Amino acid sequence: MPDLVMAAAAAVAGISWAASARARRPYPRWIAVWLASWGATAAVARLTGGTSGDVVSLVSDTLLLIAAVLVLVGVAWATRMVSTGSGPAATLAEAALVGTSMVTLAWAVIGAPVTSTPPAVLAAAPAVVDLATSSLVLRLSGAATGRDGSALNRRRLLITCLGVYLVTAADVVHGVTAFGAPIWPGVEDLTATAGYLCGALVPWVGRAASPVRAYHGHRAVPFVLVTSAVLAVCIQAVLGRTGPVPVVLVTLVVASMVALQALAVRENSRLVRDLETSRQRLAALVENTSDLIVRLDENGRVLAANAAAERLLHRTPVSLIGRSFDDVARVEDRRQVREAVLTVARGRTPSAQVELRLAYPATGTAQLRLSAVPGGAVANLNDITDAVELRQRLERMARYDQMTGLVNRAHLLDVVGAWLSEPQLDVAVLYADLDGFKAVNDRFGHAAGDRVLAEVAVRLEAVASGPEARRSLVGRVGGDEFVVAIEGTPPEALAAAGERVVDALRPSFTVGDHTLQLGVSVGVAWAGGADDVSNGRANGKAADKLSDGSDLDWAAHGEAGAAELMHRADLAMYQAKAAGRGRVALWEPAFKERARRRVDIAIGLRRALDTGQLAVAYQPIVRLVDGRVIGAEALLRSPRPDGVDPGVGFDLEELVSPAELVAVAEDTGSITEMGEWVLAQAVQQAAEWAAQGLEARVSVNMSVQQLISPGFVEAVTGVLEACELPAERLVLELTENQLAGETGPAVPVLERLRDIGVQLAIDDFGTGYSSLAYLRRMPVHMVKIDRTLLDGIGEDPRATALVRSVVGMARDLGLWVVAEGMEDMATVRLLRDLGAQAGQGFALSRAVPAQDFAAVLAGPALDLSVDGGREADRTLIKGTTMAPVR
Repeated sequence: MPDLVMAAAAAVAGISWAASARARRPYPRWIAVWLASWGATAAVARLTGGTSGDVVSLVSDTLLLIAAVLVLVGVAWATRMVSTGSGPAATLAEAALVGTSMVTLAWAVIGAPVTSTPPAVLAAAPAVVDLATSSLVLRLSGAATGRDGSALNRRRLLITCLGVYLVTAADVVHGVTAFGAPIWPGVEDLTATAGYLCGALVPWVGRAASPVRAYHGHRAVPFVLVTSAVLAVCIQAVLGRTGPVPVVLVTLVVASMVALQALAVRENSRLVRDLETSRQRLAALVENTSDLIVRLDENGRVLAANAAAERLLHRTPVSLIGRSFDDVARVEDRRQVREAVLTVARGRTPSAQVELRLAYPATGTAQLRLSAVPGGAVANLNDITDAVELRQRLERMARYDQMTGLVNRAHLLDVVGAWLSEPQLDVAVLYADLDGFKAVNDRFGHAAGDRVLAEVAVRLEAVASGPEARRSLVGRVGGDEFVVAIEGTPPEALAAAGERVVDALRPSFTVGDHTLQLGVSVGVAWAGGADDVSNGRANGKAADKLSDGSDLDWAAHGEAGAAELMHRADLAMYQAKAAGRGRVALWEPAFKERARRRVDIAIGLRRALDTGQLAVAYQPIVRLVDGRVIGAEALLRSPRPDGVDPGVGFDLEELVSPAELVAVAEDTGSITEMGEWVLAQAVQQAAEWAAQGLEARVSVNMSVQQLISPGFVEAVTGVLEACELPAERLVLELTENQLAGETGPAVPVLERLRDIGVQLAIDDFGTGYSSLAYLRRMPVHMVKIDRTLLDGIGEDPRATALVRSVVGMARDLGLWVVAEGMEDMATVRLLRDLGAQAGQGFALSRAVPAQDFAAVLAGPALDLSVDGGREADRTLIKGTTMAPVR
């Protein structure tokens, strides 16, 4: 019965490992196949072991030996999966050594007979193989990780060891009983059954909570066993109990030891060859690398250097040996290099990194990396000259303007911020913007413009340091915008400093064969804690706040204070431009309010365009011969920045002025969108008047940018057709400055508009353009004399003669003449007498909403002989349309 139980347990082990091979459990399939064969063979051996007869016992012992060999091979393959530190041949030799030593020791201890029958020796053979398997398991348990780096399963390894040791114990008991030792038979049955069941559980055990910890005490076990076995046999020999079996066992032990040592010698030889190969490769790598590698002693002296010394230091490696390594650095860097070398070479820190400049005859910059090694350090010197030069160029690009060589805004803010943080606060910023520079780029190209800017930079640097300034700095902060920062100039001298900048740029510039005249507008702001800069006009204490409204402490805010100071100078510069250009303006608190208003208007304009809050007012154009209204000019009106809605009956006094609105629209790029909206509104309104029987032309201002935009003619035609308004009822006005300088695509567009019947007018005529040759090529129908020509007319003979000449020239060219900005009836009559056909202005009527203009058209004509006010004592009669212009 016990034999059947052992056989069943062995069969379970075989079936378990066969299922593991099929299910691909953690062990590879071939290992599972070997161990499944072990279980099956052991089951057959245990099943036949209970029968009587020498032949059957011999078969049973043979099968047990085969099973032991199978489990040895399976465990050997499993051992190869683990980082045991030796090859499979050495592992098997060690296993044989352990197995034979343990059997020899057991044989001597139990006092077995010196002669034994072959069946008895065969019965002991499985025990020898099992002991060898136990040594492999012992080595397996001494490893912490598999070859793939994964942790070993603690629970699975424990059950494996237990199963192998129990089966080994059962086979040892089986072999000992073959020599007649008095051992209870039940011991073999229990231990073998438990061992096979443990073997069946191994492939199905889950992962343990923690990995196996490595230990190396097992390495001494083979040598302890060999020594003990040889000693035991020697004792048996002294007692006269030697025989062939112990001699054979000792021979096997010695053979295993010799094989193990031979394999160890071969492995050592291979390692020596690999080490020499690695050394040669490393030497070749060191010698051929572009970096200088140096071995240093504890005192920082060179022990060895590679061939890169000649390329990097222009010295031979031999010339460096024995010298202090810090000699490779310039004098000013040697102390830093020596401290780093000694710190690492003497073990105070494991590594260090230093950037140094190389000493003569070498040039450039290198990076030194130090690593501590026993007895000194290893230094790696890498040439980073190109990287340092690139870094310096990038730093310069980040701080300097590449075209002029001046500092940029970022560097300027840093410097001015540093000046502001000093105790003696006396810092001023002059913001200069060139007048008319865009024409240089447009006429001569950007290359010529760059040369002009470079010369401007030279002139500004020449005058930046005035006699009263302690320090100065000139920077370029925009396309044609420059900033001069000065420190130490008293407030009363700042206006003179600004004039020096204006005077410096007043002389002409030479571009090729041409001479150019440019001007500059300068804004001045000062931070010094005084109440004013000049005559109490600027930098008042009430204005010492940041843009967010917080109190400004110049010294405390640093770069923020510098940005605020530059912003104030920028605002002052815009005031200088508005005042006529070529001027100097000192900062005043009101400038910030004006700038805020422009921003508010821009925001309001965008909102008005998006929500339809814009409105159009219409100023009557009166025929001067009879006082009849013949047309109207459409003028855009927008709510005030506070958001007043014009509605239907809007109050013109509550709206932003057209000049202010157009200026903001041009700055923000909304002028084209706004012009298209005004055109559509004006055409629609003229069509409504015509539907009421009130015929009048409507004039709309256009920009050249809108005129030459793609599809402009088609858009005008579409609006006219949609509103069913004849094309001759629409007058498009362009300013003289825009038309006079236009030689490109605007002329064909104007010709197409003329061909479809749209009337064309030159607005602001006579504002001072030097050449009138453009009148010959422009297909226009009328000119509108600018109000500036009317100043002094009737009182100044020259002004009157000038207007007479302009009117006469226009009429000779077949153009209608409309006078703008007539402020009184005397001017109206004088213009009529000089030949102007029509006029507009406050003397005739203000701009009115559309519904009010309908009443103007329906009313009587104006009596031009009455000298009443702008609004009183004027009667209007029913107007007629202006006769077609040819």
